[in-house]
Amino acid sequence: MLDMQTYEDVAILDLKGEIGPHEVERVGRALFSLLRKRHTKMVLNFHQVDHIHYPSIRPLVETISKLKRYHGDLKFAGMNDYTQSIFRFMGAEEFVENFETVPQAVLSFRSDWRTWH
Repeated sequence: MLDMQTYEDVAILDLKGEIGPHEVERVGRALFSLLRKRHTKMVLNFHQVDHIHYPSIRPLVETISKLKRYHGDLKFAGMNDYTQSIFRFMGAEEFVENFETVPQAVLSFRSDWRTWH
């Protein structure tokens, strides 16, 4: 359900399968553990997520808000149309920055990224 890799100073958490409240809690713990280790740039990779349960969206948005208060920055990558529609339906899309691919999300942390494409 949750694998981690790093690219330079960006931590990438790969999510898999069904994401429910229990999984979101695990993701939150992993993100704050990374923050305590001074990883402030993080990407959640949704490429292998089949479904995210509606009740999981609000706790995930709350986690994002807490991360930002502690100077963490979280991007999403690889959300399929269905997952994006769930975020839209829950009014949460304005709280997340979503990219098609993990490399795009990683590059977005660079200050000059916007001039590359």
